[in-house]
Amino acid sequence: MMRLFRRRANDIVYPHQLISAARWNWQGDYHTGLQLVREARERFDEFYGRDQRSRAVAEGRADAEEGYALAALDRWAEAEPLLARAILALTEYTIGDRADPDLVWAHLRLGIVHLRLGRPGPSLAHVENALRLLETADPEEAKLRPARGVALCNRAAVERVLGSREAALASLDAAAACLPGDPVHQASCHIDRARVLHDLHRFPEMEASAKRAVDLLSGIGEASVTTVATYAEAHGMYAHALHAQGRHAETLEIWAHVLEVAGQISEYMETPHSLVEAQIDYANALTESGDRLDEATALLEAAGAKLPPEAESRNAHRLNLYLHAVRAENLEKQGRVHDALAAAERSHESHARYFGDLATVDRNDAMEQITKIRDRLAAAAGTSGRLAE
Repeated sequence: MMRLFRRRANDIVYPHQLISAARWNWQGDYHTGLQLVREARERFDEFYGRDQRSRAVAEGRADAEEGYALAALDRWAEAEPLLARAILALTEYTIGDRADPDLVWAHLRLGIVHLRLGRPGPSLAHVENALRLLETADPEEAKLRPARGVALCNRAAVERVLGSREAALASLDAAAACLPGDPVHQASCHIDRARVLHDLHRFPEMEASAKRAVDLLSGIGEASVTTVATYAEAHGMYAHALHAQGRHAETLEIWAHVLEVAGQISEYMETPHSLVEAQIDYANALTESGDRLDEATALLEAAGAKLPPEAESRNAHRLNLYLHAVRAENLEKQGRVHDALAAAERSHESHARYFGDLATVDRNDAMEQITKIRDRLAAAAGTSGRLAE
C-alpha cells in the first residue's frame, strides 16, 4: 500500500527561502508549509525594511502558498481571500513579458476553490486567466510543466458541472496529452474522465478510465498526502464503476482498502472528512450487496459520530446529505420504511440547502436522484399524499 511521508525543512534564515521551502513542503507536509510561511511573515519587517515593492511581492507569494495549503486541507473559505490577494499583488508587481509561475498557480487554485464553494462561473474565469498567462510562459520553467494540463482538467471540471459533458471529455483528452511522464496528474485526469463517463452512463468506459488511474499509481511507494488522496480516489472511482454495473460484491475488497488509506489521510489532515466519506462509500456497497447490513449500519453510525455538522464547511455539508441518503437505503433494506423515509427527507432537505439557487446539471441530477428515493419510500410508507401537499 502507498505510504504517506512528511518532509521537514532545514534551518533557513531569509523569508524568500522560507517561502520556497514551504512551496516544496507542499509535496510532503502542508502543516510544515503553513508554519514556514508564518515564520517568513515574521521576518518581513527585518528583512525588507522600506523596500515596499519587494515586500509586496513577498506578501503575494506568501499568500499564494498559504492559500494553497489551506485549500489542500479543505479549508476553502480561508484559502479564498489569500489567493485573491496573491493574484492582485503578483499581477501588479510582475516584471517582464514572461508569466509569473506563482500567479498562474494562484489563478488555478482559486478557480478550484470557487468550484468547491459552488461558484462555477468565477472558477472558469480563473482557469481561462491561467491559460492566457501560460501563452507567455517560459517553456523551460519547471514549476509550470504540469500547469496547462491541470488548467484543462480544471476547465473540464467546470464544464461537467455546467452540463457540457462532451466538452469536458475533450478538455480531459487534451489535458492528458499535456502530461506525459507525470503519473499523478495523469491519474487525476483519468479519474475526472471516469466521473464524466459516469454522468453519461458509459460505464464500461468509466471502468477503463478508473482502472487506468489505478494502474498509473500502482508503482508509487512513499508519497505526499495529495498523491495518497489521488490513490484513494482512483480506487474509489474504480469501485464506483463496478458498482454502476451492478458488480457490488467486487467492490467490497476495494472499499476495505480505501477505508484503510482514508484513515491515514484523515489522521494527517486532522479532519475526519476522508475517513467519513470512505465509511459511507463502504456502507453503501455493503447495503447494495444485501447480506452485510449490520456491518453497513455500524459504518454509518461510526461516520455519523465523526462527521461535523453541515454548517462546518461545504465539504461537511456534502457528506451529511450523502450519509442520510445511504442511511435511508440501508434502513429500507432492513424493512424499516418509516425510519428510511425520515432519513431520506433529511437528505432531501440537506440537498436543497446545499445547492440553493444553483442552476447546474449537477444540481438537477442530485435533486432528481434523492427525490426519487424519497418518493419511493413515501409511497411504501403510505405518506405520498402528505409529501405532495
